[in-house]
Amino acid sequence: MVVVSADGLKFELSIVPLNDLRPHEATIPRILDSLTADLKRTSSQRDPILIDRSTRTVLDGMHRRASLEALKANFALCTEFDYLHDSIELERWLRYFIAPNEEFISEVMALLQLKACDRFEDAVEAVDKGKSKIALLSAGSSYISAREWNVFEVYEAIGKIDDLCQKYRIGLDYTSESSKFELFTSEFVYLLYPEKLLKKDVLQIASEGKVFPCKTTRHIVPVRPMGTDFPLDLLKGSSEAKCSKELRNILRLSRIELEKREVWYEGRRYSEPLAIFRREK
Repeated sequence: MVVVSADGLKFELSIVPLNDLRPHEATIPRILDSLTADLKRTSSQRDPILIDRSTRTVLDGMHRRASLEALKANFALCTEFDYLHDSIELERWLRYFIAPNEEFISEVMALLQLKACDRFEDAVEAVDKGKSKIALLSAGSSYISAREWNVFEVYEAIGKIDDLCQKYRIGLDYTSESSKFELFTSEFVYLLYPEKLLKKDVLQIASEGKVFPCKTTRHIVPVRPMGTDFPLDLLKGSSEAKCSKELRNILRLSRIELEKREVWYEGRRYSEPLAIFRREK
């Protein structure tokens, strides 16, 4: 493990046996295939996988881990965090559908055992106060579920709704829970609002070898290292000691640029500061 400092923000980089990493979300085959092809083409792990230090639960980087596994790597470059520390934020990704047809809504209502609610504010309150495990919200009609189920069953049902979107060719998109009410400008937008996830839920699911659907959790960390470009051949065919030596060499040859929060980097917006590795010429 190596402690790195970038403008006063510290983070830990380490080489971790791939078999020790515990995913908590499923991967999407199309994205996995694309990332695996890119990893093979570049012959390097571009960015570290974010993990919990004590349990080796993967917080972010499920597809990176699976791509390394597909290419028979033995190790992965990771950034370790104390997941239970208050500096690590956990949010839900919320799914929404624009103008879904009646057949889709009927199947969702049957699957979740939904009943009508007077206002979407009442449905939100029912979920937030633990009176309902999940709600379907819109500016027109909203619904809550009276079914008693555990957190894994709730998100397992959400995975089935993902499949229904493909069946009915319904457009599916995501928003962070912190911006959930920005969508309610039309009665034709429906938002799934499940119960709040806790860090202990994430750790428990990963320890049991289960996975939530892809795009369930959103983790915001104090700083996110990017662009380390660790050689794939070392991750596949060498020892942990040789990988650690290469990591120290990368640090020696790199300068680190700290980008502020809410920055776009390689087509994606990040809510935390980025520590971007720039290799010296």
